[in-house]
Amino acid sequence: MLSLVAGSLALIPAALAIAAWGALPRVTVFVLAHMAAAGFAVCVGAADFCAHRTTGLLGKNDRGRMEAWGLVLMWPFHLGLRIRLHWKRSNSREPIYNEILPGWYLGGWPPNASSMPPGSPAVLDVTCEFPRTQSGKEYLCLPTWDTHAPVVPQIDQGVEWALERHKAGRGVYVHCAHGHGRSVLVLCACFIKGKFAADGNEAIEIIKMRRPKARLNKRQNAALQAWILKHQEEGAQVRTK
Repeated sequence: MLSLVAGSLALIPAALAIAAWGALPRVTVFVLAHMAAAGFAVCVGAADFCAHRTTGLLGKNDRGRMEAWGLVLMWPFHLGLRIRLHWKRSNSREPIYNEILPGWYLGGWPPNASSMPPGSPAVLDVTCEFPRTQSGKEYLCLPTWDTHAPVVPQIDQGVEWALERHKAGRGVYVHCAHGHGRSVLVLCACFIKGKFAADGNEAIEIIKMRRPKARLNKRQNAALQAWILKHQEEGAQVRTK
């Protein structure tokens, strides 16, 4: 979905740049061409065949910070993303986050510290397009494109990390852009592994009770089922030993 949208939108400045060649100042044509190039780069980068290998395309590093080169080269996408996020939040009554179970928070990208859940929770970030905004040490990023899903090893990493901190008495905030898809997948896995839910269906129902717009698309549901199957197979191997 993201790949299709980015590619379609990139056609607009590309067409304008071609049509305006020779009629507008070169700097204007260059800006239009830059916008088109950034859109086409995201179109290719977020495609299914390479999405798990291109999550660094926008410049986000392992610490959650955006590198300067990413902001310079991909500014059209970053700008468009912020405008879209602001518009959606301005036209929605949904809170940025909800507490799903005691100490477990689910939501969207927090633009500042005041948007964070109370108590300085550990942050599990499942985006590759938004920068880290909290300054606490307890932070883990599982970089994932919008509408996509982290791979099974990433889910394992996030689940173990989150459960360890929750068991230590720390709140955990799992977020993606809107708190509807990528973060829901990871929180479902946390609930299953932590025995808060028996299976994926129960985990989703628990989450939807507090955050009704939460849902998994086909990719994300397939990733959750793959993670569940892996752990079922591991459990069966342990029992047969």
